[in-house]
Amino acid sequence: MAQAITDVKTFLEDARQAVVELAEFEKQEETLAQEEKKRLRVLETERKAVADAVNSTVKKRRDEIEKSYDDELGKLQDKLKRTRTRREKAKNQGAIIAGATAIGCGIYALGEAVCSSSNSGILDSELPLSSIAAQYGLYECKEAALAMAKQNGKGYLIRLDYPDAVRGYVLAPESKYGWGTPISQNGSHWGYCDQQHLVRCNVFPSGLPENEWIRAFTDAWGSEPVVTRIPLP
Repeated sequence: MAQAITDVKTFLEDARQAVVELAEFEKQEETLAQEEKKRLRVLETERKAVADAVNSTVKKRRDEIEKSYDDELGKLQDKLKRTRTRREKAKNQGAIIAGATAIGCGIYALGEAVCSSSNSGILDSELPLSSIAAQYGLYECKEAALAMAKQNGKGYLIRLDYPDAVRGYVLAPESKYGWGTPISQNGSHWGYCDQQHLVRCNVFPSGLPENEWIRAFTDAWGSEPVVTRIPLP
């Protein structure tokens, strides 16, 4: 059996106090819930600010690295250009020989043209090697070398590899492309060497003696290439 209430006044006072405390608890709960939402919004704002700061720092650092890389590459290219200029000035005799060889190349190319001509003109299959090489544009060195090898059937293919070439760029400073335009983007360059030991390619279609041809190319570091000679089958 339930116990009878003997002190109504005390019971009512306790009940009123319980109602007041419940109201205070509910108010506190609502306040805490609002504070939690506010703090979550602040936390999300701070998280976004941190992410933006990290992304901004990473982008800034990446831009600094790329600029530094381009600056260093430019310095290396200038240094290499000055070194090659001094070397060429110190090789007057070599320049004379190279000039004579260039004249010989022109005579040889003219002889090929004369020998391969006919009353109806020069056929595609009878083009001199220099004309074949000149038909190929930038980044088509391998195609040009294979076409010349197929036409002549003698000699050998020659490939230059620069394993450390920056971005795979191979440069030919003494060609019409100069320092500003890489002639290869895969770290390699191909040519064809004929029986007269002249190497032709799409960059130097008239041909150069093998050693001169090899020295005519470089990478941004001035590295020596790995030279591979591939005999024709």
